[in-house]
Amino acid sequence: PRSEVEIKGEELAEFERGTSQDVDAPEKPHADVFPMREISLCGGLLLFNPVTLIIGIGLLWALTAWCTVDAASASANIANGKAWAARYFGWIYILSQNVWLIFLVWVYVKFGNKKLGKRDEKPEFSNGAYFSMIFSAGIGTGLFFYGVSEPLYHATGTYKHSRYEADLTLSRDTRDQHAINLTLFHWGLLGWVTYSLIAVTMGLAAYRHDLPFTLRSTLYPLLGRHAFGWIGDLVDGITVVTIVAGVVCDLGLGAAQIVEGFDNLGLIEVLSLAEGDNKLFQYRAITIWVVTIVAAISAVTGVARGIKYLSILGFSTGTFIWATVLFADKSEFIFNLFTQSIGFHIQWFFELSYASDAWPRLADHSIAQADEYLPNYPADEINGTGWELDQNGADPSWIGNWTLFYWGWWIAWAPFVGMFLARISRGRTIRSVINFTMTVPFGYIMLWFAVYGGASIRMQR
Repeated sequence: PRSEVEIKGEELAEFERGTSQDVDAPEKPHADVFPMREISLCGGLLLFNPVTLIIGIGLLWALTAWCTVDAASASANIANGKAWAARYFGWIYILSQNVWLIFLVWVYVKFGNKKLGKRDEKPEFSNGAYFSMIFSAGIGTGLFFYGVSEPLYHATGTYKHSRYEADLTLSRDTRDQHAINLTLFHWGLLGWVTYSLIAVTMGLAAYRHDLPFTLRSTLYPLLGRHAFGWIGDLVDGITVVTIVAGVVCDLGLGAAQIVEGFDNLGLIEVLSLAEGDNKLFQYRAITIWVVTIVAAISAVTGVARGIKYLSILGFSTGTFIWATVLFADKSEFIFNLFTQSIGFHIQWFFELSYASDAWPRLADHSIAQADEYLPNYPADEINGTGWELDQNGADPSWIGNWTLFYWGWWIAWAPFVGMFLARISRGRTIRSVINFTMTVPFGYIMLWFAVYGGASIRMQR
């Protein structure tokens, strides 16, 4: 007679071959077939895979020790590594983001009606609460940090010259519109596609196939049972590292902005980093601790209570501030800018999606890492590179410090946010998940940057 494991395996194979909506996944088919090799402590309160734990903690503590013991060298080497990756592998970042978008469009059209869950399951959260959590998890801090600064950076060329800001044949109006458009592009569809892709694949794996809620499960269709061996352990271990990298980037930016805001309001008094103010680091450290404690409390209280209501509060407060700026500034200008930006973004979307600054990046590698744009760089340093000597194009390092930085940031943040989105998406169709994680957020982002970006550039002018 066939064993229970064999029967479950056959049920799983039947389910995986089926494509109709009226087929539900067999009950826990992988529990015996593909064990996660977990170790249980404290009566089951702590469950972990020791290999994954060692990989994740080992890499993180090694990086932390390096940055602590030799901060200057670590900073320089990490910057060099970033520039090297952008120079030789930037084209892979650019192409892959477009491949994911094309793939997700195909999934949306062909499998949009499939549910992340069984056929009779209903969404756990209302549309309002659902979008608030998506917004807060995916982009909350970033929009506040870059809402004013990024459009101004692109408009003025303060931090690297884009291909548009450096083009003096364009009018100031056109260059400022490009500044808004570049910002929308960095926060638009090609960023959100990484979140949406993991949310859909993770939701299908967990809720329709009853696979463990871990990123390795999304690779099961490709790797089969090997996804639950050492390859899966490696994937989950590296996932832990990328999640921490994404979290600390957001946390650092948010803490810096909060401290700067308190300083501008006169609540605290700090100097700049260049002046070596220890108070600045202390205030930032305190801010990070407070944010971490609040986040931990919300996580402990659960998604349905702490995270849900904290997300609604954050989203509602942000929207109130946004509306205040909208109606306190020149509202007619902002509405015109929003309308104009829709068409402008559609017009330039495909060029931006595949632009890799091939010609400006012909410059020598040392130039590409320069901290500032060098309009009078010695000719003997760039002979033979093919770089345009009039230097009216983009800064060689612009794309690495902006577009490629963003794609790396979105990708690093994707395992955490994507898995969280999958967690709150049970009972929703694939079409609903993609709509709420791509089209709806992008509409809100366009409104956000039209207000903050438009008002800041107008004031600058």
